[in-house]
Amino acid sequence: MIAHSEQTMNSVTQTTAKLALATVLTLGAGTALAASDGTLGATSTGQSDITLVKGHGIRISDVDDVNFGTTTTNPADQYEDICIYSTSGDYTVTATSANGLGNQFRLLGQTGFEYIVYDIEWTSNTSATAGDNLNNGVVSNIFNGANSVLEDCNGIPTARLIVDIMNGSFNAASQDTYADVLTITVEPN
Repeated sequence: MIAHSEQTMNSVTQTTAKLALATVLTLGAGTALAASDGTLGATSTGQSDITLVKGHGIRISDVDDVNFGTTTTNPADQYEDICIYSTSGDYTVTATSANGLGNQFRLLGQTGFEYIVYDIEWTSNTSATAGDNLNNGVVSNIFNGANSVLEDCNGIPTARLIVDIMNGSFNAASQDTYADVLTITVEPN
């Protein structure tokens, strides 16, 4: 009986040793375990590698609603000055219309059957009256001039959104109230 128990113990010990070796080989094949524990003694020292990867950050703020009011003629362009903060200084813009179709931005009438098409332009020049045309849901070219120091731009806008109602679409539309939600996504570059 004792010989059988010793055999069983040896078999368990061998299996445990094989599992431990397999674990070490598996871990060794992947990432190295850099942390180490200390040993028992008058003093003990452990080590830990500390890693940090800092990515770029970006924030859009000072975004307001654009209201063309009531009009019977095609309204003038509306300008919205916005703060863009980017740790990289450069960024791209993606504007997406909730009622858009393909590359078009569209206002939907309350009746739910008619649309008025509008254009979106973007510029880093807050005194400009024209900018780069954006397409619905498409990432823009790279813009620069974002504030890379102050997240709130200290109240000084760094970009301009220009909304232009398309004349032909406006003239063809029926009397109604038209609206859209424009989502503006900025990404550091």
